[in-house]
Amino acid sequence: MLSKLPTITLVHDSERERQARETLLTLFDTYCLDKWFYTETLQIEEGAIPHSHPVLTLGIHPTHTRSPERLLSVYIHEQMHWFSNLEAMDKPIDYALAEFRQMFTDIPVGGTQGCRSEFSNYLHILVNTLEYQSISELFGKEVARSQLEKVPFYTSVYKIVLEHETEIAEVMQRHSIILPERPPEVKRFV
Repeated sequence: MLSKLPTITLVHDSERERQARETLLTLFDTYCLDKWFYTETLQIEEGAIPHSHPVLTLGIHPTHTRSPERLLSVYIHEQMHWFSNLEAMDKPIDYALAEFRQMFTDIPVGGTQGCRSEFSNYLHILVNTLEYQSISELFGKEVARSQLEKVPFYTSVYKIVLEHETEIAEVMQRHSIILPERPPEVKRFV
C-alpha cells in the first residue's frame, strides 16, 4: 500500500535476511505505511543490532520472521529516530526531553534496562512512545503492549512508556510532537 517502497539491501543475502525482506514487503503491501516513511533506504543484516543511522538497519532475530508485528515494530522504531531528527522537531524535542528528565529521574543507564546514555534514555521515551502509538494504530493496543513488553532491551524505558502513557502523550502534545499522516515532502534533518 505504500506509494513508494524503500530500497532494501541485504547485507549478507542470507536466508533469514531474504525471509525478513519478504515479510517486510508483505507488510508494505498489506498496510498503508506512508506515515512512517522518513528514510527511503534500509538494510537488513543478520546479527546486527537494529539502528537508525547512518542507514536504517534491521538486525534480524529469529522472532522477527515468526512475528511480522515485531519486525514492523522494529522498522517503525528506527523510522521514529529519523522523525526525531527532523530539523522542525529539534526544539520541541529538546523541551519534551527536559520535562522527561524532571518526570523520570532514576532510569538505569546501560545493560538491558537502559540505553547507552542518560540522553538516549530520555530520547527513547519519546521514540518508544511513538513506536507504541504507531503499533497500536496498526494492530491495536493489546498487540502493541504485548510486543513492547517482550522487548529484551531498554526494559526500564519501555516500562515507563507503558505505565505513563497518558502523561508522556500530554508532554508530546504540549510541544507539538505529533506524527503527521505523511512525512514532509522535503525532509531536512539535523
